[in-house]
Amino acid sequence: MERGVKVCFAWSGFPQYAARCVGAFVRATGIETVVTAIRPISARGMEDVCNCPVVWTKSGESVIGRPELDGVTHLFVTGWFRAPYNELARKVRREGGRAIALVDNDASVGSSARDRIWDLLKNVRFRLFISRMFDGYIVPGKSGRRLLERYGVPTGLIHEGMYAADASVFHDGAPLAERPKRLVYVGQYIARKNVVALVEAFRAENRGDWRLDLYGCGPVAIEDGGGVGVHGFLQVEELSEEYRKARAFWLGSHEEHWGVVVHEAALSGCVLALSNRVGAAADFAGRDNAVIFDPESGTDMRRAMREAMDMTDDRLALAQRESLSLANRIGLNTFVEAVRLGLQG
Repeated sequence: MERGVKVCFAWSGFPQYAARCVGAFVRATGIETVVTAIRPISARGMEDVCNCPVVWTKSGESVIGRPELDGVTHLFVTGWFRAPYNELARKVRREGGRAIALVDNDASVGSSARDRIWDLLKNVRFRLFISRMFDGYIVPGKSGRRLLERYGVPTGLIHEGMYAADASVFHDGAPLAERPKRLVYVGQYIARKNVVALVEAFRAENRGDWRLDLYGCGPVAIEDGGGVGVHGFLQVEELSEEYRKARAFWLGSHEEHWGVVVHEAALSGCVLALSNRVGAAADFAGRDNAVIFDPESGTDMRRAMREAMDMTDDRLALAQRESLSLANRIGLNTFVEAVRLGLQG
């Protein structure tokens, strides 16, 4: 254990995969650690997963004055959009500590003039204001690194490893050619995820021998039937089984900063069908395991759907091998190493 060091993770939402990452850090280092987070819908057992105390708050609630957060020397905070976390970052730095931003924003920029102008404005804002708030940055992978370098952050202040699925839960199954002809989607049923277009592309290209199963929740209504199954969210152990019973995973978002579900699917050996706006594609989409498409084009989505469905047994074997190879480069250990580097400055 490093004496005199106290780490705090201020994590908006604090999902299950984040708790597993923090738990791996605590086990590996023994450093005194605390988490502050906005309470999710279900927080049962999260302290056990992350191996440290959790200070739960409501959205917008200040954490200054909470005794559990006294003496923090290193703060790792998700972004700069939560005022209470910014307040905590200023306090830690005033007391001689370090504040490191966990940034999952994607480097991709839309093709419209509005998209390009908006990206320029964000670049200027970051350089003038946000860059002064932090001493270092942790990003999920390659796309996040490219973004921060474009924003003028020195390479040495950027470390990769913010997100990771747990490889002890998500792992390979049977050869893809032996799995059912089945495509899965995991995520919210919201407009940004483009789920209606996914279902339309599937129904247009399915010849009756494939099935699409969606796991999630949200306000967008999706009609069940016709080879499409609509399900609620599953616990990670149940979800991992569904990945291993699928040939391909689909994520067609209009915008997706990274996407831990992509890592989960790749660890499970699946073919990856991803829009060109998915940040994790830079880390997991290779020559043989991925089909990339334009989420704004129904025609291109149908082309990608057909390509994923028509892969030969030889192509499926290559895809499975490449998904596993790329997925195993990232894990809980990369998160631990990124945080260690953040501690060093």
